[in-house]
Amino acid sequence: MRSVLFKFGHERTLLSHLFGYVIFLILILFFCFSANLKASEEIDDNENLFMEASEAYKNGSYSEAFEKFDALANLGLHDAQYNLAVILKSGKGIPKDYAEALYWSWRARLGGVELAIDQSKELIDYVPEKVLKDIRARVLTSLDERISEGDSSAIMRLANYFLVILDEPDYEKAYLWFLVSAALLQDGGLEGRDEVEAQLESEKIIKIQKEAYDLFLNLPKNVKDNIKNGEN
Repeated sequence: MRSVLFKFGHERTLLSHLFGYVIFLILILFFCFSANLKASEEIDDNENLFMEASEAYKNGSYSEAFEKFDALANLGLHDAQYNLAVILKSGKGIPKDYAEALYWSWRARLGGVELAIDQSKELIDYVPEKVLKDIRARVLTSLDERISEGDSSAIMRLANYFLVILDEPDYEKAYLWFLVSAALLQDGGLEGRDEVEAQLESEKIIKIQKEAYDLFLNLPKNVKDNIKNGEN
């Protein structure tokens, strides 16, 4: 009888553990679904806000357009950053501000907005060199912060920063970040790495590769996890 009771108790223990494991899996799936749903809702909200801002601009409600594009620009939406630069350059709805317009134009350019290339080149002519230096420092700080917060896409933008935003390209720092970008399998990372490598001497290449290895190991965990998740 005791062996039967032991068997029954053992089965109850197994069922209890199995039930707990199932509940655990359900909770994980629920939180993953909730997170994806929240992200989807945020994307929809941003798209709606962008449309509202664009409509406000078309209707001449420039102050409203500025406020909404400003909110989106600070969230990292590159098209909004370009549009914000347009408003700041025009002085409609907000006092004209060439320096602030250039800051957002450079942010947009690094985000892949082609219209920002000519826009930023034009704005540079209005801004004195000392202020240009300050704006470049602001852009660099913003990219460093995005990477620290786990935004892996900011790595490619940082690599390009050292090529197109500085007065003279810094191939060594660009190569450092392109090495990291390529290791993360980001689009354009391999091509950028190899193109910049051609500008460097072999001794510099070896030195920077070792620096990139250490840098890669110290990246935020969620940035490196993107390799496995195929998010780059």
